Amino acid sequence: MSCKDKVYFAVMPKTFRYYKIRGKWKLSILIIVSDKPMRFNKIKQLCSPISSNSLARCLKQMEKDRLIIKKESTHVTYHTTPVGAKISKLLSQVNELLLQLD
Repeated sequence: MSCKDKVYFAVMPKTFRYYKIRGKWKLSILIIVSDKPMRFNKIKQLCSPISSNSLARCLKQMEKDRLIIKKESTHVTYHTTPVGAKISKLLSQVNELLLQLD
């Protein structure tokens, strides 16, 4: 393995992981869903003015990235995974620190 390959594999996974939570709506969705399981329309209402297509795309990508779980019983609900819950908790802590700057 060349030196260039070693650098790529050392840096790229960290960068790639950041992209899992990057986007206009993903952090908001993660925080909203972390409180309690939510249905699609409730998430859409709380993330207003997100479109249905954008929300569906974000939820599908977050499910693929294992940040949320889609559970289907009598109706579909979205829950955070343990990793998604930890990220949400960290975001809340960062928010509290930022509020101290005001």
